[in-house]
Parts: sequence; C-alpha cells; structure tokens
Amino acid sequence: MISVLKAKKVLVTAGPTHEYLDDIRFIGNRSSGKQGTEIAKCLHKLEADVTLIIGPVNLELSSLSKVIRVETALQMNDAVSKAGPFDIAICTAAVGDWRPKEKAKTKIKKTSGNKPPIVELVENPDILKNICISKNRPDLVIGFAAETDDLLANARLKLKNKGCDWIIANRVNVESNNMGGEENEVIIIKKNEEINLSKQSKKKVAKLGKIKLKQVQQLNTADCSLLIRKHKEVLNLMMRTLQLDTYGLTWAQFFKGVLVGGIAVWFVMR
Repeated sequence: MISVLKAKKVLVTAGPTHEYLDDIRFIGNRSSGKQGTEIAKCLHKLEADVTLIIGPVNLELSSLSKVIRVETALQMNDAVSKAGPFDIAICTAAVGDWRPKEKAKTKIKKTSGNKPPIVELVENPDILKNICISKNRPDLVIGFAAETDDLLANARLKLKNKGCDWIIANRVNVESNNMGGEENEVIIIKKNEEINLSKQSKKKVAKLGKIKLKQVQQLNTADCSLLIRKHKEVLNLMMRTLQLDTYGLTWAQFFKGVLVGGIAVWFVMR
C-alpha cells in the first residue's frame, strides 16, 4: 500500500531558539526538540520528503537526510522562507517571542555598586503566522501551543489568530514535565474537533499523530496538473486576503458557487 504521505514535502520545526544578550548569555527556554524530532523521523519512515529545521539541541539526527540547524528566531525564520514550498508544515519549535534589540559586543560584566543593565527587547518574526499567510501556503499547517494555564482557551485563540489548520496543545508547567521530558500529553485541536492523546512517550505521540495525518485527504500531490496547482494558488490568495482559515474558505467557496450559479440561471432565464 502506497503511503498517502509518500514524496510529500514536509517542514518540521523543532527545539528552542537562543536570543543572545552577549556572546555568552542568551534568553531561551526548556524545549528539547524531542517531540518535533520524533515527528520528523516518523514521517521520514513513511517516505515523506522531510526537512527538519531545528534549534540548538543535542539529539541524534543521522537518520534524517535534510536537517538545518539554527540558533536564533531570525535564523529559523530565514531558513523556513528559503527551504519551501511545502505540502505540510508542522511547527513544534518553541520560538522566542522577543530578542534583545542590541547584542552586547563584549561580555556584560557585573560591576560592584552598579545597577543591573536594562535590556530592551524587540519582537521576533511570527514564523507560524508567516507560513499561514505566505503565497505558497502549505495545504496543511499545524502549530503547537505550549501553555501553563487555560490550555484549551489559549490554544483555540492561537488557532484563530495564526490561521493554521490544527493546533497541538500541551501543558508545559514544571509539574507536567512535558517540555524537556521524555513523555508528552497533547490535545489535537481542529476547527470543530478535539482529540485527546494521553500521556505517553513522544515517539508514541508522533505515531498517533501520523495516523490522524494520513486521514487528511486534501493534501497536495507532486504530480498534480497545472490547473489544480493554479486553483490552489487562488485559494491561498483568498485565505491571505480575507484572513480565512480552511473552514472559512469552505463557506466562501460555497457562497461563491451560489453567486455564480445564480448569475448563470439569470442569463439563461432572461
């Protein structure tokens, strides 16, 4: 049986980013990159054409043929924009929201009697949202929502604001030990569906996610006709211009069909 994911171009982002204060210190997080790596390995075994863009982690990645290592959010954003286009994007990376406006040229030293330095922060690019509004938007965009409180509410808000198709919500407070640990407990959130995956190894979470992914029917094919590709470009343009998710696009297509059908009937009956 041929895998529905065979030859699909898949982007997976994983790991943390480090936003440097100076050459030694940085703003970072506890992400290990393990969940994203397990997803990439799982899809690679299904013969998908996987590109893993991963932040600074210490993981064995030799089984993957396309790995791009980065450190900062700017580097990851640049790598993502250059590596595409993709059929599927799975953004598991814990990207830093902010970075220091200026990186110190030398080590910031603590001087007796002086106040701590004031660090001005600026916002990093929103990689997930940029993918969702890009000209070559993947057919399926999946984001991750790492939350410490109000998990479902915050995840659903992210699903709406980013414009992606799925959000994988996971709790990352210290007690859960999901971030940086060997296990994960997630909720797959779609527009009108929630799928709970109980706490288990990140490898098993990736395999269960793969099963849900294989059920997606609208994925682009590498050998589709020029007409189909152009049609998909028009749909992506509609999504960007009208800020629609896939559910909103479905309704837009419905009303467009009603309008075109009505005009056609009017011409026939006049």
